[in-house]
Amino acid sequence: MTERDAATLGKAGDGTNGLPRPVIRPATRADLAAFYGPGKLPLTVRAVVGLVDGAVVGCGGISEIDGILVAFSDFRPTARRYKLAIVKAAAAVIAEAQRSGARFIYAEADPHEPGAERWMRALGFRPTGRARFYRWAATEPPSGRLTLI
Repeated sequence: MTERDAATLGKAGDGTNGLPRPVIRPATRADLAAFYGPGKLPLTVRAVVGLVDGAVVGCGGISEIDGILVAFSDFRPTARRYKLAIVKAAAAVIAEAQRSGARFIYAEADPHEPGAERWMRALGFRPTGRARFYRWAATEPPSGRLTLI
C-alpha cells in the first residue's frame, strides 16, 4: 500500500459524522503483536491496520499458508463505526495483491458475522462450493510476486 493509498483510506468513513478520523497504514510487527498478542500470529503476512486515536482497532491482509494466499480481517467493536474505511482498505489490499501477481486469494466467511458472505461477494470473492469458503480470482494476468512481511 502506498502512502497515497493510506492517506486516501484515512479519509474514508469519517466525513462529517463526528467520529475521530481513522488512520489506515501498513502493519508493523509491533502492530500485530499489540493487536493479537505477542507470538499469537506465527504466519507470514502482508497487512494493514486501522488506528483510531492511536489505538489499533482493526487488522486485515493476506497470509500465505502452504503456498496458498488467504485473506483475513479482525476488528475490535469500535472499528464497526468505520465500515467505509474498512471496505476501502480491503479493496486496496486485494488490488495490491493483484498488482504483485496474486492469481487467487481464499477466505472463510465468519459464521458469527451476519454480513460476512455479502461483504466477501462485494470484494469480488465467489463461493467455492464448500460452505463459508470463498475464492477471489485475478481478472488480469499476474504482474509480479506478492511480498509478505
